[in-house]
This record gives sequence, C-alpha cells and structure tokens, in this order.
Amino acid sequence: FEPGSIIKPLWVAWGLDNALFAPHQSIFCENGAYRFHHAVINDHEKYGQLSVRDIVKVSSNIGMVKLFSPVDAKKMHAGIQSFGLGTPTGIDFPGEPRGLIRAPERWRNIDKATVAFGQGFAATGIQLMASFNALVNGGILIQPHFIDSLTDPKGGMIRYRTNIVRKVISEQTSQEIVDIMKTVVLKGGTAETAYMSNYIVFGKTGTAQKLDPFTGSYSKDAYTATFLGGVI
Repeated sequence: FEPGSIIKPLWVAWGLDNALFAPHQSIFCENGAYRFHHAVINDHEKYGQLSVRDIVKVSSNIGMVKLFSPVDAKKMHAGIQSFGLGTPTGIDFPGEPRGLIRAPERWRNIDKATVAFGQGFAATGIQLMASFNALVNGGILIQPHFIDSLTDPKGGMIRYRTNIVRKVISEQTSQEIVDIMKTVVLKGGTAETAYMSNYIVFGKTGTAQKLDPFTGSYSKDAYTATFLGGVI
C-alpha cells in the first residue's frame, strides 16, 4: 500500500543527515495550495511559514515538496532504499513482497513530489515498521523476525540472533527526529489524541489516498489511515 505521510519523518531524517536543510529552517507553504509543474499540491490547512520541525508536526505536503524538489531523483531513490523500502526485509515468514518503487530513470517531476509525501510507491507494513525502528533506535536498520525464540525438545530456549543490515542515519539525527515526532501528539499536531499524560509519546500519522480501480485516479473519499509511534 502507499504509506502516505508516515514516510515524512524518514525523509526529514535522511535530509538532515545529508545536510540538505536544518530543523529550524523556514519554508513558505503557500497558504495551502502550490502549483508544481502541471499539478497543484494541497495541504489540509492554509499554512504560511513553517519550520522543518513544524512541517512534520502538521504534516505539510507543500513543505515536503519544497524541501525535496531540488534533490536529484537518483539520490532520493537511494535514500528511500537505504531504509529498506523496495527490498524484502528477510523476515522469517514466506511470501514476503518487495514493495514497489520505480527506477529513478522513470520518475517524472511530479513523482519526486508525491514520493516526498508518501504517494506514488508501495511498501509493506513490516518494511515500514523496520524503517521506523531504524529512525528511533539510533539509526540502525535491523532485520525483523516473526519468531522471537524456539524451545528445543529438552526445554532449552533458542533465540534468533539480531542481524544488523546497515547504519542508515547518525545517532544524533535519530534523536532529532524523535524529538520532532514528539510534537506530532502535542496541541496543533496531527495526532493530539495519541497524547498520554503518563508517557512521552512520539509518532507520525498517515492518510494516503487510495486509487479508484474504476477511474485509475486517486479517490477523493477513500484513504489508508495509519499511525506509527512509540512511548518513552
């Protein structure tokens, strides 16, 4: 499925780690409507100036497009693949698909925009969980396991070893993106209802438009709603 805006923290972390922008850098978000080549990109509210942190907090599509439109498609493709999207995770369960990300040579200008806010490619739930885990654990992509442990006939426990795939972002960037995602559940964020008084909650919402199978275009009233998060 197309992940929608839960992909935004991944992109912002990758951009911060590659010094493409800074957390408090300000972007003008065009008061809710932005013409990008032949398309109009919309936000759900009319935002003016937003920092990179607030682009994630309020989930501005326009902010994401403006941040990543100068970035080369090949670099964006490599960035999204570094988090394990477009490749099977290797989880110990049969039939895992690889997701769907077109080769960068086939990206149009509008594809760079939609990929930046989570449309125009497909991922699996386990890929997104693994990439989100890498965002928040210090930047390490780990192979997920369906089974935690096995018990042998004598009652001994056999645990699966932790397989590190690669380092994707720095520990400093990981902490920065967790701090940014903490604002998502605060007043004005897109996940205020996920706030808990007894825990520090962080996360990101996603509302991806579904393709209408009859028209081949995106539906105006059918969505995939998601939330990825954690507590401290």
